[in-house]
Amino acid sequence: MISGSVFSQKLKQADHENQKKDTVILFNKRIIINTPAIMGNGPFETENILEIEDRGTMKILKFSSLSNGNSSWLYIQNKGNKIYSTKELNYSNGIYQKRLKKNDFDYLPATRICTKKRLVMVDKSISLADFFRFTPDDCYKCPITISVDDCIKNGKIKYKW
Repeated sequence: MISGSVFSQKLKQADHENQKKDTVILFNKRIIINTPAIMGNGPFETENILEIEDRGTMKILKFSSLSNGNSSWLYIQNKGNKIYSTKELNYSNGIYQKRLKKNDFDYLPATRICTKKRLVMVDKSISLADFFRFTPDDCYKCPITISVDDCIKNGKIKYKW
C-alpha cells in the first residue's frame, strides 16, 4: 500500500548544492529528503519521483527515475525510538552475457538487481547521494521475462538463459 507520494518534477529553486529538498513524515518524525536537482531549460528539475510505501513497521522510500525506468528503494525502520535505514535495493536495465562457446557470446536484455543490508541511523535528513553504492557481489541479473517483483523475491537463483 502506498501511503504517500511526492511528485515534484520541476523546481523553482534548488540550494547551492543542487539538491531538491522534500520534507516527509516517517514514524511521526519530520525528515528532509535530499535528491539531486539538475538545471534544465529554465527551472531546476529532479530526476526522480519519490513514493513512500507503508508496510506497518517498515517504510520503503522508492525513488523512480523519470528518464530510464530505474528505481532505488530505501527500507526504513523504527528501532528503539530511533529511525534507521536497514536495506538498499536498486533495479535497472542490464545486459546478460551468455557464453555460447569459447570466444562466442550472446548478449541478452536483463533486469539488474542490486541489494545490500546496511544499518544507518537517520537523524534529520536522508541524502540520496549517500546510498546505493553497490559492489558486483551485491548484484544479480534476471531475464526480462521475469517480473521485477519475482526477480527481487527469488534473489540470486540461477536462470536458464
